[in-house]
Amino acid sequence: MEAQYYLWALGIYGLSALGCIIVWYRMTRGISIRAVKVFLRGSAWIALCTIWPVAEESISLSPAFFTMLFDGLTHGVDEMMRTGRILAGLWVLLVVLILFDLIFNRSPEKTPEDDSQAASV
Repeated sequence: MEAQYYLWALGIYGLSALGCIIVWYRMTRGISIRAVKVFLRGSAWIALCTIWPVAEESISLSPAFFTMLFDGLTHGVDEMMRTGRILAGLWVLLVVLILFDLIFNRSPEKTPEDDSQAASV
């Protein structure tokens, strides 16, 4: 019966995280700089949806951000790095993907001639 309660708790957490992410999307929709918006939204996904084992020998999973905080508070900074490396790697990957997006997805800039031609048509 214990595994069933664990799955229920993890499912409820997943739905709650999804609700928080939906609210976060609505909160960040007014940001005009696309890279900042994507970074904030991606950070929310990483912080809330990355799951990680509670202990090295455990099969129980929990959100990696909370596991990192709990390990840091109870066992010190060295244990905190067990999960911190994974989260830092995901954030670095997010930044690299945003940089690739900025480099390769450039839309052509408008010139004053384009605006005058569009107005005359």
